[in-house]
Amino acid sequence: MQTFYFNALATVSGLLLALMVYLNAALGQASTAGFSSIVTHLVGGVASYLLWISFSKAKGFFPKSKEAPIHSYLGGMIGAFIVILSSITVNSYIALSGTIALAILGQVVFSVLSDVRGWFGLVARKFDKYDFFQMFFILMGTAIILFG
Repeated sequence: MQTFYFNALATVSGLLLALMVYLNAALGQASTAGFSSIVTHLVGGVASYLLWISFSKAKGFFPKSKEAPIHSYLGGMIGAFIVILSSITVNSYIALSGTIALAILGQVVFSVLSDVRGWFGLVARKFDKYDFFQMFFILMGTAIILFG
């Protein structure tokens, strides 16, 4: 049951990401990439605050940490950079599907690198054939989307 919950949550997250990129691109086309990024972050900040207020009373939902590692603060800067880039690239020749395909490829390559190198406190593991096939097929799919 827990696996179904996580798969459903990942699916909803992916759908929301695609919707966010599409709406951000439409706003970027009507204005500028910078303005659409600001609006996106304001809406995301308000939504995050409302979710935090709604769920903060649930025991253990937001565990407290005395010291967060320094890399945990980079997510906001990287997220802002991704929003601006996606706003620019969606309105270019690679369009929405190419933007999302490149984002997925980058995430998979970085996650495999993190696993193999043992970054972020992960236990290092060996690069195996599943990693190779995963990245190969995502790369081929991305190439088909970008180059037709």
